[in-house]
Amino acid sequence: MECQKCSSKNRPHARFCRQCGQPLPSGIKPSIEAKDGGQVAIDGGMNIQIGPVDRSQVNISPSGQAPQAQLPSKPISGLPTPSPDQGPQWSGPFKLQLIQRGGLDFEIRALDTPMGEPQAPSRLPYTPEELVAVQKALQAAKRFTPVQLDILKHLGLLINSHVVPDLHKRIGESLYNSLMPEDIGTAFQMALNQAREIKGTVALQLRFDENAVELAQYPWELLYRRRALLPSRAVELTRYISYPEAVTTLSVTPPLRLLYIQSRPTDLPTLPDESEQTTVRQALGALEAENMLRVETLHQSTYEALLDYLETEPTHILHFDGHGVFARRCPVCQAMNHPHSTHCRAKKEDAVCDQDIAGIEPQGYLAFEHETRQTHWVRSETLGQLLFNRPIRLAVLSACRSSSVGGETLFGGTAPALIQAGMPAVVSTQLPISVDGAIKFARGFYRSLARFESLPGAVNAGRLRMPEQECFIPTLYLRSKDDEGYLFTQPPACW
Repeated sequence: MECQKCSSKNRPHARFCRQCGQPLPSGIKPSIEAKDGGQVAIDGGMNIQIGPVDRSQVNISPSGQAPQAQLPSKPISGLPTPSPDQGPQWSGPFKLQLIQRGGLDFEIRALDTPMGEPQAPSRLPYTPEELVAVQKALQAAKRFTPVQLDILKHLGLLINSHVVPDLHKRIGESLYNSLMPEDIGTAFQMALNQAREIKGTVALQLRFDENAVELAQYPWELLYRRRALLPSRAVELTRYISYPEAVTTLSVTPPLRLLYIQSRPTDLPTLPDESEQTTVRQALGALEAENMLRVETLHQSTYEALLDYLETEPTHILHFDGHGVFARRCPVCQAMNHPHSTHCRAKKEDAVCDQDIAGIEPQGYLAFEHETRQTHWVRSETLGQLLFNRPIRLAVLSACRSSSVGGETLFGGTAPALIQAGMPAVVSTQLPISVDGAIKFARGFYRSLARFESLPGAVNAGRLRMPEQECFIPTLYLRSKDDEGYLFTQPPACW
């Protein structure tokens, strides 16, 4: 069936155009009032009026064209309420609940879209083994097992022992096709089209049950549909964890206090001492000058020093700058192992530990310091207990794999553990990130935050400054009452 608006071809019984979202004739279902000249209802909650038109109610400009809607003067997240001249519009966020069904099968239930609440079954694009190989390729790893090389060749991601140049695009397209099947894809295209008409952004919220580990492991931030959706600012993506505890409030009345933790254990690879902290202070300098925000540094990067500080000082933003891992920790030698390892591979005195670790749940860890400057790995559960019900509204974890998940529950990961602790927003990384990428992200993120933009918008602003191959790595877990992610209750009038 051909769309009368854009001329795209659609399947015979399609209700909406797959390209532009225009209702198709076969998808129109008359309501019981139709023969009285009333409404004709279209699936998804949209309505059109049939019968004689009262031309006195139609506003036409002298040129014969409908008047143009006024565009907002500032960047927006989601879609604003349209003027009557724009026709029916939808206001986001576009919420999708992802439900595991076993194996690669999962179900998608849309909670808020331009077509109401469609749902559809779908399949994940990769098996667990394939996903591990794909993630290694995304990290630009130099070493693969023979099995992983065969997997990447089978997936069309490896040619002549080299990763394909459009790796991110191919993976992003596979993720999009998996996430947006059938009516859900049609509804999302409608949202994209409506947003583009008013130069807006679609706020996409992916909702995971607390045990939906396989679903949350995917790098959905790579979504690609004709373009990379997040770096192009067509989409702002947030992750939401559905579990039976109260949602907390994000916004806070200035002045805010940011605590910067710069952890540099001497027995781990060296990180620059001041580069990221200097970037953060420069980006927030205007807010500090106006007494809207105050940046403080933890005098000693130990767990005990953090505990002492939080007991006496109110903190709204917590920024951790250091090393992080998501791993199985050997109970014998305390070494960190890959979350899929079944035996400890740590070497000591030319011997491999080989301790059975298959029954150990993988967890996220942040590298604090002991007083001796050696590494003190603090696991996600311990950190969550420390930060439970604190006034902290936002955590920025500039540490590798701080949003990685695995095992039986999402809350084993560092970022989800902080969400469970009641923190409404956590910015973190799903894979290792370069020092250059972390610094550039911090510059874009905090400069945007200083302009009182939303957290999803600030994260996208940070992505734009990062190396292209890393811009999907930052993730934003957001579980707040307003869904929009504004940290300041109200910027001052002079801003």
